Amino acid sequence: MKIGVYKECNGGAVRFRGYSEKAYPGEFEYLDFDTLLTDESVHLIRENGVEGLIYFNDHRFDASLWEKVAEAGVKYVAVPAVGHDFIDMEVMRKLGIRVSYVPGYSPNAVSEHTVMLTLALLRHFREQICRMEKNDYRIDDLRARELRSMTVGVIGAGRIGSTTIRTLAGFGCAKICAYDLYPRDEVKAYAEYADLDAVLEKSDVLIFHCVLNEKTRNMINRETIAKMKPGVILVNTARADLFDMEAIIEALDEGKIGALGLDVIDGESILKEDPLPGKCPLPLLENLLGRPDVIYTRHTAFFTDRADEDIIRTTVDGLYNMTHGVRTNAEL
Repeated sequence: MKIGVYKECNGGAVRFRGYSEKAYPGEFEYLDFDTLLTDESVHLIRENGVEGLIYFNDHRFDASLWEKVAEAGVKYVAVPAVGHDFIDMEVMRKLGIRVSYVPGYSPNAVSEHTVMLTLALLRHFREQICRMEKNDYRIDDLRARELRSMTVGVIGAGRIGSTTIRTLAGFGCAKICAYDLYPRDEVKAYAEYADLDAVLEKSDVLIFHCVLNEKTRNMINRETIAKMKPGVILVNTARADLFDMEAIIEALDEGKIGALGLDVIDGESILKEDPLPGKCPLPLLENLLGRPDVIYTRHTAFFTDRADEDIIRTTVDGLYNMTHGVRTNAEL
């Protein structure tokens, strides 16, 4: 069976070929489509006889595009990630397209990246590096803060969030607060559960590991920001749409938010296009990159050796199981 890999998928087809040939020799032929999936590029599916896609995006398409994908011959879509909110499963079921995803991979990958961003913001790393590049070695306004004197709130304390909490506990935070609809005993050893408003109000640092759904979309907005401490630090390595970025930028300008760490941003799929020297294709990102109080990383929190091995294996296994009529917990 031929499997198409559009440009939205990091690393392309080569990521999946090695494990695929080892585990399921001769089952799949992977084709790289060096373009984004659009109405204009669907023809590549039909022309190449593709029946499956490995696909990821940061936003949801209209049903009409998936209708064209189905008409072109796709019966299976494998999402190489935990996040799958860009897939409208009601539409996919109506079209008869089976979809798999990666229920879990190395939680340490995202957790370590999150803690790194937190420490980098506290230590003004971006500003320090920018100054060094200009031979500016002043430190008078770069005084950092230590976690041992701070309350850290973690919103979303599942596999990744609980790993972050356990890691943060090693830094001796003054207090760690957690918000999650499903409390875990292992979290209680390191953090105190509280309702969302209490976590927002008490925390010097707020870390987001929660899922994106209709209740959490734009959960950080003008109203919730108003509840936070002045100078609060926000770190989002989960989903871009948790934040109302217009409200976030206003709060940065006013000093209500002291610093911002992001590994996700709305519209980031366009960043997979060929780079234009000296030009940022996202106006929002261009704004953020000009600020010393913001650190943005290119959706790489998940991208470690161990995590990628898990993602590759689960994605290919998902394709194999779907194409052989086996339903597992990796199928949506």
